[in-house]
Amino acid sequence: SAAAGGRMTETGLSLGTPHYMSPEQATAEKDLTNRSDIYSLGAVLYEMLTGSPPHVGSSAQQIIMKIVNEEAVPVTKTRKAVPPNVAAAVAKALEKLPADRFSSSEAFAEALRTAAFRHRVGSAQVAAQAAKWRPIALGAILVGGSALAAAVWGWTRAPATTPAQSAGPVRSELGTARYLPVSGLLDVSPDGRMVVFVGNDSAGPHRLFRRELDDLQATPIAGTEGALNPTFSPDGEWIAFNKGWALEKVRVSGGGSVPLLPDQVGYGGGLAWSEDGWIYFWYLGSRGVARIPENGGIVAPLNVNDPDSLLNLAWFNPGPDNQSLLVTNWRAPPRMGVLDLTTGTLAIDSTQEAFAPHFVPPATLVYAQGDGTLLAAPFDAGKGRIVGEATPIASGVEVINWTPQFAVSRSGAIVYLADETDELVVEHPDGTVRQVTHERKNYHQTVDLAPDGTRIVVSVRESGGEQVRVYDASGRGVNITEGELALGPLWTPGGRFITYGSWDRGIIRRPAVGGGEPDTLVTGIGFYWPIAWNSSGTRLAYRTLDAGPSLLLEVSTGHSRALSYGAQFVGTADFTTDGELVAFDSQHLEGHQVYVQRTEEGIPVGPSIRVSREGGIAPRWSADGQTLYYVRWKDTELSRAHLVSVTIRRSPNLASGAERVRADWSNQGIDSAYRFDVYPNGDIVRIRSRPTRRVVLLQNWRSQLSGNR
Repeated sequence: SAAAGGRMTETGLSLGTPHYMSPEQATAEKDLTNRSDIYSLGAVLYEMLTGSPPHVGSSAQQIIMKIVNEEAVPVTKTRKAVPPNVAAAVAKALEKLPADRFSSSEAFAEALRTAAFRHRVGSAQVAAQAAKWRPIALGAILVGGSALAAAVWGWTRAPATTPAQSAGPVRSELGTARYLPVSGLLDVSPDGRMVVFVGNDSAGPHRLFRRELDDLQATPIAGTEGALNPTFSPDGEWIAFNKGWALEKVRVSGGGSVPLLPDQVGYGGGLAWSEDGWIYFWYLGSRGVARIPENGGIVAPLNVNDPDSLLNLAWFNPGPDNQSLLVTNWRAPPRMGVLDLTTGTLAIDSTQEAFAPHFVPPATLVYAQGDGTLLAAPFDAGKGRIVGEATPIASGVEVINWTPQFAVSRSGAIVYLADETDELVVEHPDGTVRQVTHERKNYHQTVDLAPDGTRIVVSVRESGGEQVRVYDASGRGVNITEGELALGPLWTPGGRFITYGSWDRGIIRRPAVGGGEPDTLVTGIGFYWPIAWNSSGTRLAYRTLDAGPSLLLEVSTGHSRALSYGAQFVGTADFTTDGELVAFDSQHLEGHQVYVQRTEEGIPVGPSIRVSREGGIAPRWSADGQTLYYVRWKDTELSRAHLVSVTIRRSPNLASGAERVRADWSNQGIDSAYRFDVYPNGDIVRIRSRPTRRVVLLQNWRSQLSGNR
C-alpha cells in the first residue's frame, strides 16, 4: 500500500510517510491541534475509498508541496458510487485551513452518518447509497477516534522546526548530519536536487553521504572517510572536500577520491568551487585564502590589497561573474565583503552583519547572522552591495565555531542544520550524571570552574551575540554581559573577575558578581581568545589571528610577547595551582597532542614532554597538580573521543604515566571535548551536546520576500 511503501529509514533518522500530514504539519508549525489529526484521518479514509492517498508524488518533497498548495481530487472523481455526504465529509476533513475542518472525530463521524451533509460537492445522490458506504466510513472514524488517531499521529508527526505559514516556505527533514567542530558539514548541488552531508553509520568513522531529493534514502560515498567541508563542482558531478589537512575530490557516484593537495589546507574557512575551474580554500602556507585548479596544480594565494584583512577572510563563495569572491570579514562585527580577484580590492559592506554570503541569480544574496538567522536581500552585482531591505527567511540554524551551517544552490534550494540546545552536567567517577541546571541553552566551547568550585562560567549563544553566563551551586544562571560577542570566558585565579575576548574591544576583565566597571587588558578588534591565567594572576596566555598564534600578556605593563611552550601553536592550556607546570595542546605534524612543561610565573622553562599517545586536546589539571585530564582525540577520527587521565611525575625529570580511560565521549558531539573542567573530588563538569543535527531543506522561501508578498 502507499502507507507502507512511503515509510523509509535513512542514516540516523526514521522518516514517517508524508501522505497523511496536514498542511500545518508539513510546514513544521509548532502548535498542532486535533484538527491536524482530523486531516490525517481524512487522508486515511480517502485512501480507503479510492485506493490512493489524496496527494502522491515521486518524492516526499513533491508530496509535501502538493499537500500545501493543491486541492485533493474529489473522491467522486475516481469512485462515483461514493455517497455525496461521505465525499463531502472527506473534503471538509482535508481542508487546508484547520478552522475549516471538523472540530472533532465525533463531528466527522456524524457527517458520515448524515445523508444530507454537504460541503462544496456536486448534486445530491440517492440517500440509499449512503447505507452501502456507511460501515466502511464509520469503521475508519470509530477506530480513528482512538487507536487509529494515535497511530496516524505517531508515524507522521515530525519534530517541530522553525514555524512557517502554510502559504510560505516549506521545510522538510532530509536526515541527520554528524555534529563536528568544523566550518562545513553539508552542501547542496547547483540544481538543488541533491544534498551531501557529513554523517556516520555502523560502518566506521564519519564520511560523506549523498541524498537525491527524489529518494528517502541517504547513500554513503565511497572513498570519503574522514571528509569535511563537502563542496559540489559547478556541474554537480564532483565533490571537493578536506581530509585532515589535505584537499581531495570524488565523483558523486563514488569510486575513490582524487588527491589535489596533500597538506597545508585549513578547514576553518570552508571551500568554494567556481565555474571557471578554481577551488578556493584557506591556505596555511600563506595564512590566507588561496586557490588551486580543479584538477590539481600550483597553489595561488590570493592578492588582497588590505594585508590586515587577509587573516580575517573566511566563509567564501563565488561571486556572480567568476571575477569576484563573496567573503566574510572576521573583524568585529563580521561583515560581508566582495574581493575583486583581478585587482585584489576588497570592498566591505559595513552596513550588514553577514556570514557566508551566497549569490542566488538573478539578484539575491542569502546570508546568515551569528544568532542562526538566515536572511535574503536584493543584491546589486555591479556595486557589490545589498541594495534593499533584508528579509528573515529562517531561524534556528546551527552555528559551529561562528559558522552558520547552511548551503545555497544557484537554483535557490537551501539546506541547513537545525540548531539543538545543550545540557550542562556533572559526571561522577561511578558513571552517574546530574544536571547543573534545568536550562538547555546553546553553550559554546568553554566551561570554567571558579577556584573555589562553587560557580561555573560558560558562554551562551543568544540573540545579539554570545554572552558570558555564571551559574551558582543551585543552578541559577545570570548573564554578566549583554549584546556582546564574548569568547572563552575564564575566572581569574582569585575568583573575583572573569576575563573574556570581545570581538569589538579585545580582552576584557569584568567583576564576576555585583556592579563595577570592566577594564580592557588587551585592546583590539577581531578574534581574541583567553587561554589560561598563570597561578598568581600576573600573566595571561591568549590567542589572536592578527598577531600570530599565541601571546603572553604581562598584566602590570600591558605588554604582550610571543608565547612558545615548546610548540608553534597553543590551542588550550592550564596551569597547576602552584604554578610550576603548564599543560597545553598543540598541533604538529603528529596532529593534536598534549604536552607538559615547567614554568616560572607562566614563562616556559626547559624542554616539554609529550603526554598524549594517540592525539589529545583540552588538558585540565586536578586540584593537587598530580593528575592531568585531557580528551584523547585524533584529527582523522573526529567522532571518537575518550576522556583520559595520566599521572605526572615531577622529579627527577618530568614524566607521565599510562593513560587511564575515564569516560567514552565518542559520538556525543566532539565540540564537547573542549568544554569540561575538573572538580577537586574528581567529578567532571561539562557541556553535553547531541551528536547529530537534523538536515532541513527549505523551499519556497522567496514567497517571504517583500516583492513577492
